[in-house]
Amino acid sequence: KHLPHILGNGRKCYNYNFVDHASKWSFKKAYDSYGPSETKDFMHELVKAAPFTITRSQTDNGIEFTYKYVSHLDDTKVHALDEFCASHDIRHVLIPPGEKELQGLVERSHRQDDEELFHRIKPYNLAEFNKILRSHCEWRNSKRRRKAIDWKTSMEFLADYRKKIENWIYKNGQSPFQIQTNSQTTDECVSSDKKAA
Repeated sequence: KHLPHILGNGRKCYNYNFVDHASKWSFKKAYDSYGPSETKDFMHELVKAAPFTITRSQTDNGIEFTYKYVSHLDDTKVHALDEFCASHDIRHVLIPPGEKELQGLVERSHRQDDEELFHRIKPYNLAEFNKILRSHCEWRNSKRRRKAIDWKTSMEFLADYRKKIENWIYKNGQSPFQIQTNSQTTDECVSSDKKAA
């Protein structure tokens, strides 16, 4: 998001924004320009900060995210984001051109930032602005309750999800290997499951 008038020193800045689809966990960082190198730096910071493993990233078709619509077909360049995603096992997906609705979570987050934060602050420079953004993200992730995730905060949702996975893997304190090697044979397990159904 381009924020031309937010800094007190008169410099332009650009706010990168990530929102997790399941938990609504968000991460933001501002830069004085936007492009492949800023995107790569943002992704490095994001991967370090995220309390989960990112397996898929969806972006629009801006030059900061892809060369798909600016490279000649016979001489396509590899974008820094694609290199980063390949090295971190992240699938990079581009939305169809002109389909901003598919970026609804990020667009809504931008609107909420406009309404709740940007009109109330006047940081002097980029360092001060990023400090405010970090504090705002901490509040959003740990205090803001969301109807879409049963009125939990993002961090509560992630903690509950982690417990569910742990319980699924380590049922009743047993490791998956102990569960597979219990007294029942595979045929007995299947027949008892059919009776229960």
